[in-house]
Amino acid sequence: MIYRVTRLIFAVFFKLYYKRITIIGQQNLTNKSTILAVNHPNSLMDALILGVVLKQPIYSLARGDAFKKKWAAKILNAYNMLPIYRQSEGVANLQHNANSFELCQQLLKQNKTILIFVEGLCENNWQLRPLKKGVARLVQQAWQTDKTAHTQIIPVALTYQHFNGAGKSLIINIGNGITKTSLAMQQTSLAIPLNQIIQNQLQQLMLQYSFLPNTETHKNFINYWFDAEKKYAGIELFNALKKFNNQTATTKSSYNKFAFTIILWPNYLICKYISKRLTTGTVFFDSVLFMLLVFCLPVYLLMVWLFVETLIWIL
Repeated sequence: MIYRVTRLIFAVFFKLYYKRITIIGQQNLTNKSTILAVNHPNSLMDALILGVVLKQPIYSLARGDAFKKKWAAKILNAYNMLPIYRQSEGVANLQHNANSFELCQQLLKQNKTILIFVEGLCENNWQLRPLKKGVARLVQQAWQTDKTAHTQIIPVALTYQHFNGAGKSLIINIGNGITKTSLAMQQTSLAIPLNQIIQNQLQQLMLQYSFLPNTETHKNFINYWFDAEKKYAGIELFNALKKFNNQTATTKSSYNKFAFTIILWPNYLICKYISKRLTTGTVFFDSVLFMLLVFCLPVYLLMVWLFVETLIWIL
């Protein structure tokens, strides 16, 4: 119930926060047990956006330190997020990983969809980093069990226009399913051949630019993206963006739905200022800003209403 309500709320706010969300390859998703192997450029936003735009409920494996506080753990669990701990977060916490992976196996038996960020930790960039072994560990056990032998892995690439707040566009590119028959099961390690297949797909599904985020180049990239959206959609838009280079002529443009709404713009600026202060030197700016907007907007609108009512009463 909580998942459905929050999903609806986030869907409304994503309409404001993003200029356009382009989904490519949604037909590759089926109702059978699935592991989404996703790149990780934008912290919590990556899981939130996939949880909203994809039709089936998503169960996400998230960094364990986010579950330290009980109130945070309750919120994350309500949104179908499960903790995965690193050794740096304490050896004692590693035993909890076994519980999370066992729960994942139970979910796969129910034909659910599980999301794993294959790069591990998040970085705000446009490059695919070395893949971790989480997907291989999870699917190897699933493929050895009759009830989950049909589990498929689907690579999903997220490419953000930028990570600096609202007004951006996003491309979600969904790849082809990888099944047990796609590669021979090995007694030693499945990680190397499987990660190579996932990596090959992700490199084709995402826009990779080593020269971003150079300030001037990035401005040209954003403008080029906006221009391309006027002409193309779907896979044609993606192919057009792959042709970007810094010499491509672009026109200056910007887009922010909050800016077009005089009443909402002050709240956005306040939340943006607070987010910058709270997330300096981290990758959480975009996520914190979005969550602040979700929680603060009702309070802000109530204050605006009270101000207007008081002004009317005085006059």
